[in-house]
Amino acid sequence: MSDDLFLTRLSLKHFRNFATLDVELAPQPGVMIVQGSNGLGKSSLFQGMEWLLTDQIEQFRLVDKSRVRASYLCRWTKPVAEPTAVVMGFSDGVTLTRELATPKSKTSKLSGHEDLAAYLTAPDWEATVGDLGHYLLLTHFLSQSNLPRLAHRDGPVLFDILKDAAQSRRPEAIAKALHGAGTTRPARAFKALKDKVDAAAAALRLLLDQEQAAWADAQVSGALDDGQRRALGLTIVGLIQAAVPSNAQADPDVGPIALAARLAEGRQAVEQRSLALARAKALLTERRGLQVERSTAEQVIGAAETRLAALIEAAEDASERTATARSKLETLVAQLAAEGARLASLRELSDAEIALQQLAAQPASLVATQATAQRLAAETQIGRLQRRRQIENRLGSERDALAGEIERVVRQKQAVDTLRSADLRLTDLHSALTALRAEYPDLEARLEAAEVAETQAAAVAEGLQTALSTMTGAADEITEAVSTIVANLGPEACGCPVCATEFPDPSVLRARAQAAADRLAPAIRQQQAQLEQASAQHRERVARRNHLCLAKARVDEAEAALEAERLEREGFRRRAEAEGVADSADLTRVADALAQLIESLERRLRRRSRWRAMLGAVDAAAATQSAVRQRDEAVRVIEAEGRAQADRDRRRSQLEADVVRISVALFGGDKANLEARAAEVTRLETSSAGARVQQVSVQAELAAAEQLGTLLTLERVELEARRDETRQTLRTLDTRYAAQSVEWSSLGLGGELGDAAQAAIDREEQALMSGRNALADAGAQLTRLREAATAWSKQGAHKEALERLRAHVHGAANHTREQIRTASTAELKALVERSALIARTKAIAAQASTAIEGELSTFNDEYIQPLARLMVRVNRAILCDPRIGVEFRIDGNAVNQAAVKGDLIPTDRGGINPLLVHSEGQMAALGVSLLCAASLTFPWSRWKALVLDDPLQHNDAIHASAFADFVGNIVLDRRYQVLLTTHELSQAEFLRRKFRARDIPCTLVNLLGAGEGGVQQAIQGPEAPRAAVG
Repeated sequence: MSDDLFLTRLSLKHFRNFATLDVELAPQPGVMIVQGSNGLGKSSLFQGMEWLLTDQIEQFRLVDKSRVRASYLCRWTKPVAEPTAVVMGFSDGVTLTRELATPKSKTSKLSGHEDLAAYLTAPDWEATVGDLGHYLLLTHFLSQSNLPRLAHRDGPVLFDILKDAAQSRRPEAIAKALHGAGTTRPARAFKALKDKVDAAAAALRLLLDQEQAAWADAQVSGALDDGQRRALGLTIVGLIQAAVPSNAQADPDVGPIALAARLAEGRQAVEQRSLALARAKALLTERRGLQVERSTAEQVIGAAETRLAALIEAAEDASERTATARSKLETLVAQLAAEGARLASLRELSDAEIALQQLAAQPASLVATQATAQRLAAETQIGRLQRRRQIENRLGSERDALAGEIERVVRQKQAVDTLRSADLRLTDLHSALTALRAEYPDLEARLEAAEVAETQAAAVAEGLQTALSTMTGAADEITEAVSTIVANLGPEACGCPVCATEFPDPSVLRARAQAAADRLAPAIRQQQAQLEQASAQHRERVARRNHLCLAKARVDEAEAALEAERLEREGFRRRAEAEGVADSADLTRVADALAQLIESLERRLRRRSRWRAMLGAVDAAAATQSAVRQRDEAVRVIEAEGRAQADRDRRRSQLEADVVRISVALFGGDKANLEARAAEVTRLETSSAGARVQQVSVQAELAAAEQLGTLLTLERVELEARRDETRQTLRTLDTRYAAQSVEWSSLGLGGELGDAAQAAIDREEQALMSGRNALADAGAQLTRLREAATAWSKQGAHKEALERLRAHVHGAANHTREQIRTASTAELKALVERSALIARTKAIAAQASTAIEGELSTFNDEYIQPLARLMVRVNRAILCDPRIGVEFRIDGNAVNQAAVKGDLIPTDRGGINPLLVHSEGQMAALGVSLLCAASLTFPWSRWKALVLDDPLQHNDAIHASAFADFVGNIVLDRRYQVLLTTHELSQAEFLRRKFRARDIPCTLVNLLGAGEGGVQQAIQGPEAPRAAVG
């Protein structure tokens, strides 16, 4: 017990919203309660303790993903120049202090002890505390926020926190050092070493294969040394120069590559000469064709020149003939025009005289007289038909008036019949309403009384129902609470967990609890009987009110129907008055009179219709139209005859004037006799006919001359174009002729492109054949040279491969090939065996690592079970409900949680996330249970303490009482210091009374409010209260 530590002092200075806070505690097990409204600094106080011990705050790290910033921790409301500090003093005299110089400081300063993990670790805790923050989060600190609480952490994070406490990190490190997963350093080292040995074996195997392949390739014949290869090369050079004469070199390169290049150049030169020879043959063929074309073109030009001269002479003769014919034609045209004009004048004079004679011989017309008589007869017929039409129209008007009168009287009779029907319906409705009122006298008063009675009955039933619900709820809550307490009382419990009263015997406590649970049952049964009686009375009054409401609705409906019928009859009456019918008591008499009047009017209408039909038998309209047409036709004839007479008078005057005008023009004012004019007409006609015949002959002669001139002109133009085209062709042939001569000179065959060209071509063909044969011999000799060089190089490659193999195995210079290969094969075998040994070692290490990890996983799974069982017991003690809880299981590198399956959850359902089935209050209690169970399971620290920030959030008084009993037990039995917060003053006082009843030292820190001087506090120690500000 002497190694236990107790917190004796807790001090804050300029920490967040605190200016100063200094709390002294007794160096013994006890409780400190911090109470204050939200936002005053309860959580800040405990976060300051966490920061002092770990230099970080878990909630800040989870949210900000970084270390605690100084600006979060220094004074907020009123920055000061003094440093921020948190001080914790312990019972062994050690005082721990952590300071921040300024809000911009990057690091904090710790004083009092350098290694806090070693200072807090209990002597009997064998493992080394690695991450002090994880240990404190597991066993000491409970945050108000859900983020840092273990019940809300992910499985891998929770597993990592529990590994330190379970002391399983060392075996895990050994397993990783042996082999671990495929990506660990030992596994990679095994692989790297095996890859290195395999690479060395592959390299040696490659050297052996290369030497063997080179040895096989070197077993060939025909190798030549350098001198022999040079002599053969010079021979090849001579052959190439013989095929393609070129400048000889004093010391030519006779290597295979250079010789191949020279041979390719020679073959290319020969190929070029062959192409030049083919072009020379083509040029010779083209030259012969050009000579033929040139001769043909010259002949065509000569013939065209001869024909053009003949065409020019013929064209001149045709032009002279055309001019002569055109002159004769113009003379004849003038003669015909003069004779035609005089002949026309004579004929016009004769026509005018004949027309005058015809006009004088026409008799006077009788058409006008006949048309006048026809017009008078038509006008008489039109007057008679118009009088008949007037009589027919008057009869039609009288018929229409009678029809309108009949329609008006019919509407009046219909209105009277409608009023009679409405009177009958009013009588029936009034009788029905009278019967209903007689059946239900004083209906309104009776209905009002029934409604009042129903309202009173409903109020009585509702009051009884409310009272019953209140009594039932209170009884259920008290019964459930007492039953829960009774169920969780120990067999030897004598103290009431609610009021802390002690009873002499456990049976007395149980009897009183059971009596309290059954006390309200008789009162509830009596209340239920009264409620049933009141409900029955209420239903009866509701039925009575509904019956009267139905009767009232029937009366209202009858009154509404009667009123609607009265309004409808009033509308009928107004419509009847609009038709001219007055309302009367004896509507039947009025209806009969109207019927008689309708019959009389219909008789008069039938007479008028019969008379009008008789008049309409004759089609007066058609007769009138016929008479009008006859009259109009007569009028048109009279008017036309007048216009014709006026035209005849104007024609006579015009003809007389024409006779005088023509006579003056032909005879100078004297009229020749008819015989002279007739003879002149005959003469002019004969002369004109002869002139026209001569005109046709001259026109034909002119057309023939013009056509001949046109044909000669077209032929001359065509010949000139053909001559010019042939000359252009000749010039083109001359150009090609010169180009062929230049191209022949460029081919280098010598001479001119003419008759001697064929001999030059034959000589070139012979030279090309000799060159090809020489190049073929040079190619065969080059192939032999290459094969000799290849054989020589393969023998050299084998020597090099053997030397590389000798160097690899460090063989002596006088060792034979068989000795070197034997040593190399032995070394390769050793490397292969070493690689297999490394693989077996890696497999053994991996198997051992897997076995250790499996054992470690089994150990972790078994080690966590006591924690889980203890957590369940703690949770039942706090929540008093076995259905609420979590189960833990190890899944690889994660600790997964699942809700406890009670009676309401099927057993075949898989793991259920507790966050999905438990409430916020239940999860808060589970967080407290997990922290308390871990603290009792892993006693690693000398300072046995629980720092609980708002552990009773979302919990009621019964659970608070159970929590207080649990805290009291671990303080008394396990010598714990418990620091907790709450925002309810009544809850803090209740807990303090519970602890003082069990003689547990309890310090109460009340945070009263925030001001310029920081948070105001009132500290009440275990003995007497004292006040402080800061």
